[in-house]
Amino acid sequence: MTKPFSVVLASLLVLTSTLSPLASAQQSQPLDRIAAIVDEDVVLQSELDRAVRNVKSQYAGRENQLPPDDVLQRQVLERLVRVKLQVGRADGSGIRVSDEELNRAIASIAQQNGTTVDGLRQKLAADGMGYGDFRASVRDEIIVQHLRQSFAQSRISVSEGEVDTALAQQATTGSQYHLAHILVGLPEGATADQIATGQKKVDGVKALIDKGELDFSAAAVRYSDSPNALEGGDLGWRSLDEIPNAFAQLIRDMQPGQVAGPLRGPSGFQLLKLVEMRDANAGGEKKLVTEYNARHILVRINDSQTEAQAKAKIDTLRARITGGADFQATAKESSEDTNSRGQGGDLGWFPADAFGPDFGKQVEGLADGAVSEPFRTQAGWHIVQRVGSRQTDVSAESQRAQIRETIGRRKLEEEYNRYLQELRGEAYVSFRTGDRADGDASAAPAKPANPAAPAAPRRTAARRRHSRRADSMLPSLALVPGEPAGIGPELCVRLAQRPRSDAHLIAYADPDTLHSAAKALSLSVRLLDPDQRARAPGDLPLHPIRQAAPTRFGITDPANAAAVIAGLRGAAGDCLSGKLQGIVTGPVHKAAINAGGIPYTGTTELLADQAGCPVVMMLANAIVRVALVTTHLPLRAVADAITADAVTRCLRITDSAMRRDFGLERPRIAVLGLNPHAGEDGHLGREELDIIIPVLEQLRGDGMQLIGPLPADTAFLPQKLTGFDAVVAMYHDQGLPVLKYSGFEQAVNITLGLPYPRVAVDHGTALELAGRGIADPSSLMAATELCARLAARG
Repeated sequence: MTKPFSVVLASLLVLTSTLSPLASAQQSQPLDRIAAIVDEDVVLQSELDRAVRNVKSQYAGRENQLPPDDVLQRQVLERLVRVKLQVGRADGSGIRVSDEELNRAIASIAQQNGTTVDGLRQKLAADGMGYGDFRASVRDEIIVQHLRQSFAQSRISVSEGEVDTALAQQATTGSQYHLAHILVGLPEGATADQIATGQKKVDGVKALIDKGELDFSAAAVRYSDSPNALEGGDLGWRSLDEIPNAFAQLIRDMQPGQVAGPLRGPSGFQLLKLVEMRDANAGGEKKLVTEYNARHILVRINDSQTEAQAKAKIDTLRARITGGADFQATAKESSEDTNSRGQGGDLGWFPADAFGPDFGKQVEGLADGAVSEPFRTQAGWHIVQRVGSRQTDVSAESQRAQIRETIGRRKLEEEYNRYLQELRGEAYVSFRTGDRADGDASAAPAKPANPAAPAAPRRTAARRRHSRRADSMLPSLALVPGEPAGIGPELCVRLAQRPRSDAHLIAYADPDTLHSAAKALSLSVRLLDPDQRARAPGDLPLHPIRQAAPTRFGITDPANAAAVIAGLRGAAGDCLSGKLQGIVTGPVHKAAINAGGIPYTGTTELLADQAGCPVVMMLANAIVRVALVTTHLPLRAVADAITADAVTRCLRITDSAMRRDFGLERPRIAVLGLNPHAGEDGHLGREELDIIIPVLEQLRGDGMQLIGPLPADTAFLPQKLTGFDAVVAMYHDQGLPVLKYSGFEQAVNITLGLPYPRVAVDHGTALELAGRGIADPSSLMAATELCARLAARG
């Protein structure tokens, strides 16, 4: 579930809650100018002035804790630079914020400040800030949060062993520690001179604190390079499992008020202060949650059933039930939720938030046996009947989940800070004073004479050469649009409108088709030679694949089947030769290819055949990853294809890929049974007893962490998914409907086991949308971003 904006946008809540008269004197301002150039973006002087005023207003009554204005300006400017860099990276990765999401965030900010959106606009105007500038700031904050979430999903994992170790630690000491820190950052691969300068600076800061000339918080504001410097370096309350191992023993032996260090860490030199400590009382009490048992009926909205038709149908079904019809019998007959229809709509026991807040509110508000009024969710129109409720002790489960979250949060903080340092080190940043632009440190805000003052950022010719080298080290990815009559070509044209900072894309497509797609979208596209780099919006390097017939959007032509296959095989061949590092593929129309006289089962099978290696199809979104033992088979052939060798091969490839590609030390893989209720001990089929369970036992002996076999109808409950890193399903339609329902637009198709990463969109050719300019590029953007990350991992 999405976190409340009051948490996500904490810094903006501070900004709007401290709207102060400091800005009123700024109504008459000189013409705006540039404070800093950040790659292809800028920080305006008005942005910097406004941010400095906001920091000062937060310290009203505590002004003596702030550094001199020139130091404060440098600290704030550096923070704004980092925001610009993150927004730029997110933009290149295809992260977007819709107007609807932005409006919800602003409404939440207004509510937190006890006003309406109109009232917020008036406050902003009184402080001299335009509403458009405010919306842009909020959008940037949301984008940065989404970038952090994407980073966490791709790079952060917590093993069960780490959770067990943390629980053992907590059993011996249930203490929590309120910490603050000061970071004197060092660049990656720091030279001896840079290390000596950093050591001198941190020693100077420590001396000022020890002599009582500055308290720790003021020193952090003035000298720390950490993103939380302006909060006095406050790290909040931490348990030992949230503290890096190198520092945990040291902190355990410290007394409140004590400052330790300097300590050398991966990001530079640190000073640590133990502010206070407390007993966390871990595991002392039961944690009870209310669970509900309910049935529901769902009527979906789709191409064949409009909103009005779906609402009329659900109204009719409710009237039938309130008139005496049995809810379960009606659900079996009419519900469009295939997962629960066979059980009369029964959803089992679940906490209120398991199916989203709207559904939970309906269930909570009912008496046992009562039927709700029709209500709408993203899935469609529902009615729900509450069967019962109970209190369940989830203390042990909750404790493990909390430990896992805190360890993950600590890892994310460490890794993301290093990531920010890399971004900052590779970026072109030029500070400006007056009207003069200069990349040299002499153009930065003035520095205090204090020997402990931090050095200003520099941009030299060597840094520019490093940036060009970094550009040449980016992975090169093939972009294959798939069926030319579908939406693939226009999605590629849309993707080309935003030059990427994480990969070089080369389209394997017909140039006339791409030009036609651009014309249909009223966009420009400039096709380059395949060895050229995209530098401007619309640039797209091209490896031309000529079609036999012109493209007519929405109408397939079997004559072009050979070109589709040639694009796929050409891209795969260049990956196998090392010329490219990955492939992103659009949707392919299987019937059109077969009608062209080319036997074709699917792209996964084609690439596996060309590479000569076994592969596994995995589909994934932000919520779940699902790998398949069998792929495109008729249902009657699935049982025969579930062999010990097939299950073993799928699990080994999945486990290996999760370790190598996703960085999981010991991935937790849930395995579904083939039959209903996982076979019911052989009563509903013997594949679990004869094949799946023996394979799992054997692979567990090899160290794999496997859960199952699980019944497929309950394995995807939200509270269960948090315990898995991936799910292995026996056949195509067993695992994928839930995945597509939970996040179709962001779902991608990954081929595991190839010697290079291949990621595809998880949608069809959408012939009915082709050429109309309304196709959603989200899945292609997500596929490209993931492929770039996997290729960068090597």
